[in-house]
Amino acid sequence: MSYDTITAYTMQDRFIPDPASGWKGQAALPGGKEKWWWNLEGLDFTWYSDSGMLLAQVSLPKRLYGQNISELRTGDEIKEAVNLVDVDIRQRLAREIPSLWSWEVFRVDACKNYPLDSEAKVLEILNLLGGRRLPQGKQPPYRGQELSVEWPGKTRRYKAYSKFLETHHDPDARGILRAEASVQHSYYLRRILKAKKVPLSSVLTLETWAALMGSLPGVVESLLEGVTMDDKELLDLLQEHYGGERVLKLIGFCQLYQRPGGEELLRRIYSRQGYHKLKKLLKDVGIDPGPGKYRWPAPPGEVVTSA
Repeated sequence: MSYDTITAYTMQDRFIPDPASGWKGQAALPGGKEKWWWNLEGLDFTWYSDSGMLLAQVSLPKRLYGQNISELRTGDEIKEAVNLVDVDIRQRLAREIPSLWSWEVFRVDACKNYPLDSEAKVLEILNLLGGRRLPQGKQPPYRGQELSVEWPGKTRRYKAYSKFLETHHDPDARGILRAEASVQHSYYLRRILKAKKVPLSSVLTLETWAALMGSLPGVVESLLEGVTMDDKELLDLLQEHYGGERVLKLIGFCQLYQRPGGEELLRRIYSRQGYHKLKKLLKDVGIDPGPGKYRWPAPPGEVVTSA
């Protein structure tokens, strides 16, 4: 379990930002309203004059360890990081303000690190993830920056990426695959947790982490452990792309391919052109029929390269 960046807010309608104390920017909004912001040593503040909303954003592991490669592995580490940020906020704003633990969460990034043998292995798993839909996701994944894989969604965004590439080749991050779930609005967080309020104290828990991460850890771990598609997953994937008779033919092709001598038998059953046509239909949807098990290869056209 770990958390990285959080954004939380409290209402401060009588708050008046003082440029002399460090508030660096001001933007005029429609209706004479104002937006102020201030960034200082990794702690970002934003204040809106119309609503009185004061937001603070920070990376918890970066505040505790000076970098966000390491995970916050225990509840005590999370508590220590939040308490440090709470002190920072009071010192920066120099005023009485509610405890950070009571602020409503606007954004939260839940994450998990997977230390692998090499950076090449990280990129191999990312290529495999590029062909996987998440069970609860309606949209296929797409490629983001630095060879990352992202799954869009209404309530949250899932992402897997190389921490080494994301940190611009920090040697301490080499070989780390990170899986991450990010919720970008309190409304969606309340929906996910089925709660009327989402103070920080109720969000930074193991139960919330599991609810936010969903099936992503299981999908990553299935690839790391060599678990492959079963017949039902194969059927579901083929039905997304092809009609009934073609699906039956492709399933039969895959099942026969698994048997000892199956590949040779298929080459005898089908013409050379027919055999390669069926193989191409499978490859086009990211399926390798064997040998041994149905495998999830890299998406068509993807090439694994090491950094």
